[in-house]
Amino acid sequence: MRIKDMGCFTGILVAIVLPAIPWCLMSIILQDKGHSPELGLVVTIGYIMTVVVVVLIFINKGKEEEDQEIQLKHKEDKNNEVSTYQHINSINDFSASKTLLVPNTYAFISVDEQRLKVLIGARMSHILIDVKKILDFELLEMVRLTSTTEKYGAIRSAALGGLLFGSTGAIVGATVGGKGGTSQVSVLGIKITLDDIEKPVVSVNLLSNEVARDSEGYQKTLLQAENWLGILKILKKRSTHYCPNVDF
Repeated sequence: MRIKDMGCFTGILVAIVLPAIPWCLMSIILQDKGHSPELGLVVTIGYIMTVVVVVLIFINKGKEEEDQEIQLKHKEDKNNEVSTYQHINSINDFSASKTLLVPNTYAFISVDEQRLKVLIGARMSHILIDVKKILDFELLEMVRLTSTTEKYGAIRSAALGGLLFGSTGAIVGATVGGKGGTSQVSVLGIKITLDDIEKPVVSVNLLSNEVARDSEGYQKTLLQAENWLGILKILKKRSTHYCPNVDF
């Protein structure tokens, strides 16, 4: 239970218990003084109405706080999205022809069709790649099979949406064993091998969160990844042979 929910629950509990104390005292007093049962009924109804009003106030307050959190999260996401695009547009010697921005993680891949360059990054960090330095590129996927006895790949802790460099830092696809489980995908993206000893591998994860392999989110991201692999293939071909411009 979240702290906010616990607070709301505590408030409702207090709203019920506190009015009950004077109500009990009043009932005892009225009984001792020999008042009619009707008066006790009036007191009971008043107690119930008080409880209902207080509970509704707490529920409405919780709803308002939840709405405020959603609005703040939406505003923060919008600001991060705008700042990431501004960062992409501010890079020298690069003009984005097509860009894919991953929600929540703000990882991105972008291409400059005219200059034959690829930009990969996350938020305010990036690597600008000349297509001629690309040796290879491939689909990158990490699958975790959940079962009664879970087994994890050695790179289970790799950050989602991260920008990883080097042969040891690259996210590597892994399928782990088990029976009767479901396949969860935490990494689905693109791995690019470069003609660069210092940074031979650059990877970008197109998933913003772990998804089931049979989910609609997985299929959508898979199509995006395949589409970008096609774009990289086109640019690579143009860098070595003449090829007329094709709108992506």
